[in-house]
Amino acid sequence: MNNLFILIYVILFITVCNRLLKKDLKWFIIFFGLLFCFSPLMQYVIFPEYKTTLGYRSVSLHRIFFEYVNTFILIVATLTFRTLKTRTNALTVFKFLLLLWFVFNLLSVYNSIEISRSIGVFFMTIVNPILFAFLFNNRKILENSMNFLLTFFTVILLFNLGVKYFSVLYNLGRGAISVWSIGYGAMEFGTFRSNSGTNFLSIFLPLAFLKSTFIKNERLRKYFEILKWIIIFTFIITGSRMGYFVFGLGLIIAFYTKQINFKQGLNLLLVAIIASTTFAYLNEESIFDFLENRFTNKGDTAIESAENDERLLLWENALEDSQNNSISGVGAGNYFLVYEKYSNSHNLFVNILFERGILVLILLVSLIIFALRRYKRNLRILMNPEEHTFFSLMGFGLILYLVASLTGDSFISISQTVHSFPAYIFMVFISFPFFYYNFKMNNSERIN
Repeated sequence: MNNLFILIYVILFITVCNRLLKKDLKWFIIFFGLLFCFSPLMQYVIFPEYKTTLGYRSVSLHRIFFEYVNTFILIVATLTFRTLKTRTNALTVFKFLLLLWFVFNLLSVYNSIEISRSIGVFFMTIVNPILFAFLFNNRKILENSMNFLLTFFTVILLFNLGVKYFSVLYNLGRGAISVWSIGYGAMEFGTFRSNSGTNFLSIFLPLAFLKSTFIKNERLRKYFEILKWIIIFTFIITGSRMGYFVFGLGLIIAFYTKQINFKQGLNLLLVAIIASTTFAYLNEESIFDFLENRFTNKGDTAIESAENDERLLLWENALEDSQNNSISGVGAGNYFLVYEKYSNSHNLFVNILFERGILVLILLVSLIIFALRRYKRNLRILMNPEEHTFFSLMGFGLILYLVASLTGDSFISISQTVHSFPAYIFMVFISFPFFYYNFKMNNSERIN
């Protein structure tokens, strides 16, 4: 049963090591990106029989072991590839905040109610993402940053979403599932849950409004076009209420800023028709009946349903109980040990407070604000309109991710279908504006 999974993982692992030995930074980063989004924990996606109540909520140590292997690879990589020296106060302050982020998260591990579980989460969501993000602080990447980031995002997203979609066909072929149902109720079938279309995918949503004419490489342009419509298709069929809110918000901003032209609008309408038709074909109800039920399943109106949502009680309980462990929390990944029904409180900020304490929460908010301010300031030094648009969309993507995280928490949850993937991407989005600004100031000093 695991042979296919093991084969793909081994091929990726060997390729990563090969790129590292050949000192090929660009493709090392890309293939390592494929490796971390195809972590052993992705078995929950590919094999639905792993979705038992206990197995789905817990993480066995032999799976976390692969994260320690990734740590070793990343340490070797940081010693192999030279990062740029710190020349700006902004990067100095950012590094200091990251140090505090590391230390205070480590403190929550030390005070965890189950240390072995929290150590695994610490490496998955703190250590490895920081090490990986700092590989982007390299002249080879920063000199052609927009093109590289587009390549990186396109490859790993096509792979990540491709695994989830093809897992459906794989499980149908081997007889593991007899019905292919998509939408919110598809979680039992090993495809993907609603957070695949909200939390981690929200950070990439603005890129779906990026004009492909910006991309010079013809092959990359074609792949990026495919990716854009897959992202939109996924948002439409996911069945997540927050996903639709984020998608609608993204569309409004895109139209307001004229990021979508008439042709793109027609293509968007076509994808919406295809997605809704596909949904109706694979489900007993139309997507419109499904949406009506999703937004009014706990009340006569959408507002009344929202007021009766179980998430409000989860947040209230977590906030109340966090007062007993306000400094260090109960330990990363340990929400489920306190509240057995759910693996997290379905709110990134509430969950951070409950599991890791007030200091980590303050640092998280500080890092986010600091990064968004740096994105805004970087736009002033970007003379190329294509780069200006690209980095403004990256900053907007970070905002959409945080909006989606108000009702979900894939960033630190180790039982979700996306696993450590969001933590890596989040750290890249947080770090890159500082690396880019430092690089630009570095170059201006050389010229002067």
